[in-house]
Amino acid sequence: ETIKSEFGDEVAELVNGVTKISVFENTAGSNSKVENFRKLILATSKDIRVLLVKIADRLHNMRTIKAIPKKEKRQRIAQETMEIYAPLADRMGMHRIRDELEDLSFEILNNEARELIKIKLDEIKSDKKDLFESLSFELSEILNDNHINAEIHGREKTPFSIWRKVQKKRISLEQITDIIGFRITLSTIDECYKTLGIFHKKWNCIPGKFKDYISSPKINGYKSLHTSVIGSNKKPIEIQIRTHEMHEFAELQMFQENVFCFTPKGSVIKLPKDATPIDFAYAVHTKIGNTAIGCEINGNKSELQEVLRNGDRVNIITSKNQSPSLHWIPTTKTGK
Repeated sequence: ETIKSEFGDEVAELVNGVTKISVFENTAGSNSKVENFRKLILATSKDIRVLLVKIADRLHNMRTIKAIPKKEKRQRIAQETMEIYAPLADRMGMHRIRDELEDLSFEILNNEARELIKIKLDEIKSDKKDLFESLSFELSEILNDNHINAEIHGREKTPFSIWRKVQKKRISLEQITDIIGFRITLSTIDECYKTLGIFHKKWNCIPGKFKDYISSPKINGYKSLHTSVIGSNKKPIEIQIRTHEMHEFAELQMFQENVFCFTPKGSVIKLPKDATPIDFAYAVHTKIGNTAIGCEINGNKSELQEVLRNGDRVNIITSKNQSPSLHWIPTTKTGK
């Protein structure tokens, strides 16, 4: 009420939204998957500005984290930032903030590794700057010669992104530091394939590194061509090729229509929009779906055909003698 009277309804609504997220942080059980929790935060935030405030707040917490005396608490906050808020910033296209959140967390969680990589990066940086510029120039010259109009962005790798790659690919720092990444954005799909052909004709493609997500997109709908080639300087270059629409989508794929509900123990279950407790029961386990006779939503007795809303806490009531009903089929949204 005080905030409302001092700053008006709109600000009060935003503050309320941010507070709600904090409540969710405390109710989502430790067993609920991180990715689901991120999506839950996205879905429960009606106004994108709520997320901006939450991320800004978290960034400020991370910038001042060394003031927290307890090591365990610093590590818990850094871990949560790394798992939830950095990827959230990434989903929202806030890459600079994502990088800073990851870096600040990395410093708390594994400072030795970070220092090692920074020394290594500084060594290459001195001779990499010119390399970066000459490569960008070379790429744009090749495309101009072929009358292709493109936007070219080079990607500097951060200490954490290098560390993640070392962990994931089980390789040494030496093998990774010479990789430079470029993203090429074009107008049409035809131009994407044409550009790919031009690069593969000019340079050797590194086997196993070519992925065509345009003809077979990832499950979340992401489309792009990924390839790595050995450039003129005999160094590997990573290249992503996509249209402007694909790029927009890759940056904004968070607005898919989902609802997120809780089990009584606090696990998050992700369902499509307009799903019912029947969908929920089957998402938990086929056996629970098959034996469902009723449900409680947020503590109140409800119909199995009820439409679920974001943040609902659902308790399915089962009976050994029950079996699935044909009447369920028209009201369900999932295939299980």
